[in-house]
Amino acid sequence: MNKRNENRPGYKETKAGWIPESWEVVSFDNIAKRRKERFNPKNGKNFKCIELEHIEQTTGIVIGYVNSKDQASTKNKFYPNDVLFGKLRPYLRKYTLVDFEGVCSSEIWVFKNQSISMPEFVHLIVQSNKFIAYSNKTSGTKMPRAEWDLISGINFPLPPLHEQQKIASIIFTWDKAIELVGKQIEAKQRLTKGLMQQLLTGKIRFPRYSGNWHELKILSVAQVIMGQSPNSSAYNDAGLGLPLIQGNTDIKDRKTAPRMYTSVITRQCEIGDIILSVRAPVGETSWSLHEACIGRGVCAIRATKTDSKFLFYKLVFDESRWIRFAQGSTFEAINSKDIRNLSIWIPCSLSEQSHIASVFVAIDGEIELLNKHILKLRRQKQGLMQKLLTGEVRVKL
Repeated sequence: MNKRNENRPGYKETKAGWIPESWEVVSFDNIAKRRKERFNPKNGKNFKCIELEHIEQTTGIVIGYVNSKDQASTKNKFYPNDVLFGKLRPYLRKYTLVDFEGVCSSEIWVFKNQSISMPEFVHLIVQSNKFIAYSNKTSGTKMPRAEWDLISGINFPLPPLHEQQKIASIIFTWDKAIELVGKQIEAKQRLTKGLMQQLLTGKIRFPRYSGNWHELKILSVAQVIMGQSPNSSAYNDAGLGLPLIQGNTDIKDRKTAPRMYTSVITRQCEIGDIILSVRAPVGETSWSLHEACIGRGVCAIRATKTDSKFLFYKLVFDESRWIRFAQGSTFEAINSKDIRNLSIWIPCSLSEQSHIASVFVAIDGEIELLNKHILKLRRQKQGLMQKLLTGEVRVKL
């Protein structure tokens, strides 16, 4: 029992806890209707088709689409002001409020608000901790999905329509702030890409440097340590041995983020080594933040005769070159010979290498600060939303 609300005037006790007297407790299927209208791409009409990968996970922005006429399978139909929600377990935090008519993957639920709710408020509900928690109670093993029979019966406190509108407008302020910071991050990422085209190819040089650049193979400027996976019986989450970097799943934001440890050490990387993915996706480049055991999905590159940060950014810039090594193979991969013999153009001067790298280090630092800021805004939004959706905090009407 919420003792604080119990002693506050204007609240009542319900099966959903203490809520404002003007609110009601309503099941989700009375708040939103699940559309079941199906669309066959062969019927001649063409709509924007939204797949799960077209919904940005952290913002809910629709970042792309395909044409429905190019699809083979039957799709779900949606209309303006419908809410889309990914029902597959890995995509439970993919949701968006659409403003156009279209079709979407059958792995996306389409919700239409009922007369007692507003579309914007339904959009907030599917983002709530309670809705996500119930959605996580999935069925199936290979492709676990949220269950409508479970979701439809969840009870939510529901304010009057005018209060729903006010709550939605407040949360919208946080969404716009998050979107703004996201655009700042994108702008700096575009800046990085443009500067790489100029500084890492020698097209533009700092005035104090005039020495030649030369073409060298990786083996002449760095040591390459190919990963070797230990026996899985040595894996543990108790911190025994060293962290294990198996592949891309142990990398986050171009930094090592190991999920487990291994008590048997095969091949090892050091803090500050460059980690290169040697299996799909081939060529992705990251920093090692750990002294760790490396598995067969990666290799460690340790700079010996070049600036390590310059080499890192050079390999990031050259990531697309690895495609030609992987093409034609049944399993997309590169080997130690491919890596050691990769040719790169670098300045003769270590000072120039360091100067170039410092530009990208500074921009990465700015991006990291913006990412921390956006995480803070998301936490603030989630915390405020929890209080507003339960009536713990009331809006001024």
